[in-house]
Amino acid sequence: MHIYISYTIHDSAFSHRLADTLRSTGHRVWLHDGTDTPSNQQLTSIQQAIAACSVFVLLVTTSALTSQQVYRELQFALSLSRRDPRPQVIPVTLEHLQAAHVWPVLHHLKRIELAPWLPYTYEDTLRHILYSLPTTEAQQVAASATAPPPQVLEQGKTLLSQHRYAEALTLLEHLTQLAPYIPLAWYLQGVACDYLGEYERAIQVYDWALYLDPEMINAWVRKGNSHQRLAQHEEALAAYEQAIGMTPLLAHAWMRKGFLFEQLERFHEALDAYQQALLLTPTTAAANIWYNAGLVLHKLSRDDEAINAFEHALQLDPHDREARARLSVLRERHQRGPQSSGEKRSRHAVAGQRRR
Repeated sequence: MHIYISYTIHDSAFSHRLADTLRSTGHRVWLHDGTDTPSNQQLTSIQQAIAACSVFVLLVTTSALTSQQVYRELQFALSLSRRDPRPQVIPVTLEHLQAAHVWPVLHHLKRIELAPWLPYTYEDTLRHILYSLPTTEAQQVAASATAPPPQVLEQGKTLLSQHRYAEALTLLEHLTQLAPYIPLAWYLQGVACDYLGEYERAIQVYDWALYLDPEMINAWVRKGNSHQRLAQHEEALAAYEQAIGMTPLLAHAWMRKGFLFEQLERFHEALDAYQQALLLTPTTAAANIWYNAGLVLHKLSRDDEAINAFEHALQLDPHDREARARLSVLRERHQRGPQSSGEKRSRHAVAGQRRR
């Protein structure tokens, strides 16, 4: 499927991410550099790309509504669609907009359902576009006919469990090319990307898995992890909250949320998240959470409670050397009484590394 994305330079990051994800699903995507004053040669290329596309995606933002170039592209796409079913025009709003601002520019689109001025998230945008793409009966039959045998997925899982991530990625990429409508195949491909440190690519793959199965909880959590490793904190928090909203009893999502808050030095919120994770975690698996909670309590100058947390961690895992070392330092300080200024300055250094 040929897809053209019309946007302005202000929406460049969003549009290029969208293009990358659509390309990963096998579509051909064209977009220009987003400037409002393209050269004559660029204008010719733009018109040729619009004429060749099956779908014209219009990213509707404040800057797009005032862009002469976006308006020219839309007018050309509409002039083609009056003569031929192609291209299908799919407008997507990305900001809060008033109808009075939208319709003077998009009055031609009153016959097309435009999400009523409500901004789409990235996942909503991807889902809206993919659901709107024309799918022939022949394509649906071909998709079902190419469904791989279950053992191929199992082979991918086995390679991941053996830490053969590059091999797993190659296998799973081939699998999603043959059968692009299996969410678990995309999810496992994202896991392989994660382990290989390809976090941006992992996010794109998780987006596709979530398009196919929006309730795939582990994909939301792992997507949040990838965002977190790229220091994209707001996106990470949104992914964790999406997972928790669907499954409030998901201990791992609470732990990751606590880890994120600790990174941001929002220690009270981190502690709340860790405590929630402890309530949901089997006792034998809670040692790391107790350890992390001890680090946060120490940073909040609540050393008596930190000592108690490290003691809990050691009860669950007596071989935890780091917890034993932190506990020893805190007990020694506690016995000495009030801290000196030098000890206060070294508080964060003493606290150690949190665990994931």
